Amino acid sequence: MRHTDELRHLDGIKGNFSVSERDYQATALVQESQPLSESMHTTVKSFIEQQQYVFDTLWNKAIPAKQRLREIEEGLKRDFIDTIRDPNEVQSIIVKLISSAIEEIMLTFPTVNTFNQFQKEKMLDLLKNEATNNGIKIRILVDRGIKRKEDEIRQLTKECPNITIQYLNPSAKTQVMTIIADKELSLVMELKNDNKETTNEALGLSTYSNSESTVLSYASIFETLWIQSEIAGGVY
Repeated sequence: MRHTDELRHLDGIKGNFSVSERDYQATALVQESQPLSESMHTTVKSFIEQQQYVFDTLWNKAIPAKQRLREIEEGLKRDFIDTIRDPNEVQSIIVKLISSAIEEIMLTFPTVNTFNQFQKEKMLDLLKNEATNNGIKIRILVDRGIKRKEDEIRQLTKECPNITIQYLNPSAKTQVMTIIADKELSLVMELKNDNKETTNEALGLSTYSNSESTVLSYASIFETLWIQSEIAGGVY
C-alpha cells in the first residue's frame, strides 16, 4: 500500500499480468522459488485494449486494501451483492441455500408455474429432505392458483410438518421468486416468462446477497406477506 497509488484485493486470482497503454505482459502461475516457465509480451493495440477491459472488470469487483485489512483484523464478514445472469449458476445457488440452511428457509413463488418448475426439478424433494432429516423450518408463499393441487399440498404438509404453505395475497402482485436462508442469505429472481417449462427459461436477472440490510429487507417483506396471508385464512 505504501508503494502504490491504490491497492485492491480480490479472492481467487490466478496468473499474473500487467497492462499499460503501450504493452501487455503476462507470466504463468508458478510455485514459489521456481523460475518462470512461460511468459508473454505484446504491443498489439487490439489485444492490449482487450486485456485492459479484463483488468478493469477485475478491479471493479475487488475491494480496497484498507477494507480487506479491517476484515482480517476484526474478523468481519464480507458483504456481497452479486448480480447473476447465468441460469445454471442460479440453480447451483438455490441448492447451496437450501442445503446450507441451519434453522429456516423462506420461499416466495409468484405463480403456480414457478412452484411446479421447482417441483419438477426435484428442488421440492431437497426441501422435504431438509425439513424431515435436519429439522429445518420451511415457509412457502405461493399464488392462490395452487388450490388446483390442494390434495397434493395437504399431503406434503402432512408428511413434513416443518413445511408450511400459504397463499400470497392477490394485492401483492409480486413478479419475483425469493429464497431466504436463516435471514443471512437471500436470492431474488425476476420472473421473465411464466409460460416456460423450466426455471432456467422462466427466470431473468437474479440477485444473491449476504448484506444484512438487503437480506433483512426481503425477510421483512416476506413476514408482512405471511401475516397478510394468515389474516386472510390462506394457510395449509
